Amino acid sequence: MILVAIIILSTSTIQAETIKNEAEDKIAENIEDDEESSCLGCIYGSVGNSHGVYTWTTYPFALVTSGIKSTICGIGGGYSMFLSLNRVHYVTAHVIGYKPLTKYVHLTTDDPIQRVNFDMYGRERESSESNSMDKIES
Repeated sequence: MILVAIIILSTSTIQAETIKNEAEDKIAENIEDDEESSCLGCIYGSVGNSHGVYTWTTYPFALVTSGIKSTICGIGGGYSMFLSLNRVHYVTAHVIGYKPLTKYVHLTTDDPIQRVNFDMYGRERESSESNSMDKIES
């Protein structure tokens, strides 16, 4: 059990670093290619559940949105998204069975790349339609 937790934590850390390095490379390429693209920053991270302890269960294929932009998490629960700088963005993670979790991110020219993790631990569960119908009929 402990070995599985260590493997999961190390895998998510490695994946996050890989996503961050790729994002930094893409931003550097865009800045060199086009002046207007220097107005983009990047957020990256993962969507999962800490269960209140030092474990992390990822939610693969969770939806992460910000305005009209959206992305789907990979098999390891990681995501990345390019957003404009010098604005406050409301970023929301959507996981089946949970109410959405929203965080705000302020990307600046001094801090254009930020890690934003979504921990669904303690989030209120969405009620199923069958439970809602039972309450209405009673």
